[in-house]
Amino acid sequence: MGKRLLARVTVATTLLMAAGFAVTAGSAEAAVPAQPGSDFNGDGYQDLAIGAQGGTVDGLGGAGYVTVLYGSKKGLDPAKGEVVTQASAGVPDDPEEGDGFGHSVAAGDLNGDGFADLAIGATGESIEGNSSPGSVTVLFGGTEGLGRGYLITGEQENGQALAAGDVNGDGQLELLTSADVGYVTGTVDVYHFPRGGFDDPSVSVGGEGWGGEDWISTGDVNGDGYADVLAAWTAVGGTPFVTYLPGSPNGINSDAMTTVDGGVHLAAGDIDRDGHADLVTGQPLSPPASDAVGGRIQVRYGTANGFEGSRTQTIDQSTRGVPGSAEYGDEFGSAVAVGDVTGDGYPDVAVGVQSKTVGTAGRAGEVVLLRGSAGGLTGGHAQAFSQDSPGVPDTAEQGDLLGWMVTLIDHNKDGRADLTATAIGEDRSWDGATYGAGMVTTLRGARSGLTTKKARTFGPAALGQDPTNAYFGWSLTP
Repeated sequence: MGKRLLARVTVATTLLMAAGFAVTAGSAEAAVPAQPGSDFNGDGYQDLAIGAQGGTVDGLGGAGYVTVLYGSKKGLDPAKGEVVTQASAGVPDDPEEGDGFGHSVAAGDLNGDGFADLAIGATGESIEGNSSPGSVTVLFGGTEGLGRGYLITGEQENGQALAAGDVNGDGQLELLTSADVGYVTGTVDVYHFPRGGFDDPSVSVGGEGWGGEDWISTGDVNGDGYADVLAAWTAVGGTPFVTYLPGSPNGINSDAMTTVDGGVHLAAGDIDRDGHADLVTGQPLSPPASDAVGGRIQVRYGTANGFEGSRTQTIDQSTRGVPGSAEYGDEFGSAVAVGDVTGDGYPDVAVGVQSKTVGTAGRAGEVVLLRGSAGGLTGGHAQAFSQDSPGVPDTAEQGDLLGWMVTLIDHNKDGRADLTATAIGEDRSWDGATYGAGMVTTLRGARSGLTTKKARTFGPAALGQDPTNAYFGWSLTP
């Protein structure tokens, strides 16, 4: 099938990465690792990639696509988005039914040329007769945005989770990919592209027990100048864990690997600004013995010794200051993201509550913002937003699942991270469906927290795409 140029949408419509991985204190000898970011065209504004793994491409259901929105002084503008598919120019391979292109996304300057690159997972990809090895496509950034691509194939469901981090401290980011290769935990592979190059990366294959089956994040937990890898996985029986894999001059130091309690979703950032990245895990389905019937998040604070002897904090909807009340099945912690919304220097945490009842609409969902401080995360001045909140476009409906994914990135370069939250159940094709077309809501950061001023909500139709079962917002660049 012939390729076509990345489709620039013309339909009118209504940080360093804000996850805050940077070392801001600590040993004077410690280097600062290169940081993930999402400025694909090098204009100084952080951009956003939105995965729609169920999207129809050339009549092929579930082939999937990714929408790229470019940051600007006015923030994100969906009317100027670009839709990337496997039929786009420069993208390797071709779209096929069920590929799931856009299942996962990650951003960062992988070849050290000054432009952020985009990695896209397609877990349903079928290559050379193997029914589901999956694939990861890397699209390299440039002055005109994303273009030239490189295809990474692998074993079972390659691209299940993606992240970027400078694990060897050389000032250039590595791509971290996970796959299900028959281990309960999954595994994490590390790809290092040549500086200024677009292909032939060196590969370090992860071992059994490395994790990554559910999610991957990075951050300098021990403050030694190397990005560490945090890989989430779920044990038989449903107990979630996170594998902590420290970085080193030689890359991931598997000899120092440890495992801590985890969650289905995770993010990292230096919430208390002590020079050590902290781990935030979402635990929407709390253990039976927990009082957090509606779910919870856990913060594990980093130290010079990693998580050894570290302080742990649990926050749920019964925590003082957190809006609302806990109800069974709320799924507080369905997604988490870290970024400085207020510009006070302390990263905040956005929490998805995807099954929260809003009014009479069950599982409509909401997002809660918690504030960071010198003492860590707090419920003070917390905010909650749903599609029924004043100033938020659209209306909360049953099964919308707002809070499926959240991210905090400063798109207008005002020093404050903006919230993007997805509602993966929006506009379902039939009442019994779990997911639907999907929708994205954006709220800007301000000194007082998130604001609904200039809030936007949009879905696939606003981008000229077939909305049927697109799952728009299945993934977001963190």
